[in-house]
Amino acid sequence: MADPLPIGGESIVSRFGLAPGDRFSIRKFNTEPAREAVAASSSSSWAPAHYRHSRFPRLLVLYSAGTARHLGSTELTTVKNVQLSKALIVDTSLDILRNYGLADMTMRRVSAQLGVAPGALYWHFKNKQALIDATARHVLAPWLRTGFATLPEACLALRQAMLGIRDGAELVGAAVSNPDLRDELSQVLASTITGTNANIGATTALHYVLGSTAITQSEQQAKAAQAGLDPAAVSAQCTKGVEASSNDNATTGTSQATVECDASSDQFLAGVRLIDSGLRALEC
Repeated sequence: MADPLPIGGESIVSRFGLAPGDRFSIRKFNTEPAREAVAASSSSSWAPAHYRHSRFPRLLVLYSAGTARHLGSTELTTVKNVQLSKALIVDTSLDILRNYGLADMTMRRVSAQLGVAPGALYWHFKNKQALIDATARHVLAPWLRTGFATLPEACLALRQAMLGIRDGAELVGAAVSNPDLRDELSQVLASTITGTNANIGATTALHYVLGSTAITQSEQQAKAAQAGLDPAAVSAQCTKGVEASSNDNATTGTSQATVECDASSDQFLAGVRLIDSGLRALEC
């Protein structure tokens, strides 16, 4: 059978890499059963318009070897047969965050790693900011569920949660532009403060934690890069409260290429206690 999908004078074989004899099916978008065909090296007399949906004249759906491919007017994107969910998308964004950083945690990068068309993500998240919010909420979920007795305890735990993942402070800093998440964080901190200044105290403490942690994490990652260490490994090891080191260093113990994970924690806690004691003094 002749190749049934010529595009711009090119056959599907030459343009999309299907070998002659490959079986695939083509159908009108969500309107009819798939029609099986066999790829051939020649062009076809079948017009692609015969298989286009009236509402989406530039969209064709091609199935081959268990994959779905969405064809636009100029490009074809391979799409895996995956059941997308918010949880799966967030897990994928976290994986990208750990390995590449926040700058690479884009909708296009997430969709590429999942093997789906970028537009598929927008059924679950309306934009990148919504994905950032959900990813930050996942990182902070254990902290949000924990009850804290004191402000220093809550602030230190929040700091550790952000330091535990690459670009964690930057991620949360971007997410707190969402007033709902910002209010949730503030409420947890406010619950540790007594008196009439609990809300302003919580806001002040939150800003301090975010700013201080962002500086600390930036310094850690810069030192990791200079030492030739993996930033993702540094964050993971810092979560465990140990010095971050390269694999060779861990086994031989001969190199000094390490990153101090929390050298500034004492200074950080001193700042939190200053806020805490100031709030207490206002109530006297």
